[in-house]
Amino acid sequence: MKAMILAAGYGKRLLPLTKEIPKPLLMVGKKTLIERNIEILLDNDFDNLVINVSYLSHMIKDHVSKTFPLVNIEYSEEAEPLGTGGGVLKAIDLTWKGAFFTGKCRFMS
Repeated sequence: MKAMILAAGYGKRLLPLTKEIPKPLLMVGKKTLIERNIEILLDNDFDNLVINVSYLSHMIKDHVSKTFPLVNIEYSEEAEPLGTGGGVLKAIDLTWKGAFFTGKCRFMS
């Protein structure tokens, strides 16, 4: 199954933490936010991931490729963050060829 992680925003509400580090790379305990999201998806049988990136994208891509070298991950590059709808629309060719479901899930561990 394929999933998309939205990781292109500036993280303005977390300034000054996100001035030099993108929000997905902020640490929560011993893992970054994006590591936690990827691990949850992998644990739930998603094996193809698309991540949209923009702000400090090179840092996100470097971290993810080093942390998950064997996972099939594609990136949708945005010159500037397009927001949720814009990010999904830009990545549609990388994600789903037909209809798709999007929803909000809460995982507790």
